[in-house]
Amino acid sequence: MFIGSDSQKTLTLGLIGLVRGDTFPWGPMMAASLMGTLPPTLVYLVSQRWVVSGLAAGSVKG
Repeated sequence: MFIGSDSQKTLTLGLIGLVRGDTFPWGPMMAASLMGTLPPTLVYLVSQRWVVSGLAAGSVKG
């Protein structure tokens, strides 16, 4: 609510800004959504070994 410039908006606010009335530009919205989900997905894929071993180690008592 207090962000004035477009460069400081989050991805979600940027996606909402694409909608004009009842017109949804599905192509740009889906492309932006994909671009927003790629970095967390890549970080998870790279660190998946440690995430899985940490979950398994936390579930075993003793």
